[in-house]
Amino acid sequence: MVMRELSGRVTIERAIDLVDKDIVFSTPNINIVSAANRLLKSSKWRVPVVDHKKHLLGVYTAMDIVSRYYEKKTNDILVNEFMKRNVVCAFQDESLIDVVNKMRLFSISGLPVVDDDTKVIGLIEKRDIIFDLPMDESMKAKDIMTEKPFYVKGVTENDSVEIIRTFVKTSFKRFPIVDGNMNVVGLLHITAMLKNLSSVNFAWDEFIKINAKLFVSNNYLIVHEQDPVISIARSMKANIIDTVVVLNNEDKLAGIITESDILDKAVLI
Repeated sequence: MVMRELSGRVTIERAIDLVDKDIVFSTPNINIVSAANRLLKSSKWRVPVVDHKKHLLGVYTAMDIVSRYYEKKTNDILVNEFMKRNVVCAFQDESLIDVVNKMRLFSISGLPVVDDDTKVIGLIEKRDIIFDLPMDESMKAKDIMTEKPFYVKGVTENDSVEIIRTFVKTSFKRFPIVDGNMNVVGLLHITAMLKNLSSVNFAWDEFIKINAKLFVSNNYLIVHEQDPVISIARSMKANIIDTVVVLNNEDKLAGIITESDILDKAVLI
């Protein structure tokens, strides 16, 4: 990534200079099992769906997969049933500022980058860019966190159906798990659910038997409300973490921070 300081303003090069070209693609006629495996194989939140010439047809995310699966409760599902067709794109000659503004305007965490013929060149996601952008170093966790986030109280082995229903109903990709005293004991993450769905080839009768505690992720950071955002961002980057749980001065759940919170509230663009 190239950034230059000109007259007190940051000038950032075109999207093509920072795009990740090493990505996984999909076609519209593969089934949900293959689609999930492609997403899990990648390090991205989304997979572009293309034709045989790599023209963009759509994209899908873990939420798209899980939502359609919960609706049909079968693995007899093709990508063209759940992919998003109206896709916000970045063009190869756009600046990073334009890309960031699109992410903010449309509340999306990433964009496929296309050429003038709508052929997919790669992807740009928030996690690829935010940690190298200038931030307001005065900000604390409490300034950018999502306060009073959705949470669940405890998880039992038999909660698989309830958890997938909650993911679909709320459209949240993650939410904290707390005990009766509001102490954080874990994090439910849609990626962990997707891995377990893939392990049983999306067979509903097998899915409902999965120990729901396997959907609990320990891949998150715990910080306090007064911790500086710049340090939190550095820890997220170093540990490849997308979720931060924020505790209050009594060590109880106060909020969560995601890459979107950092981009929308702390990045100086």
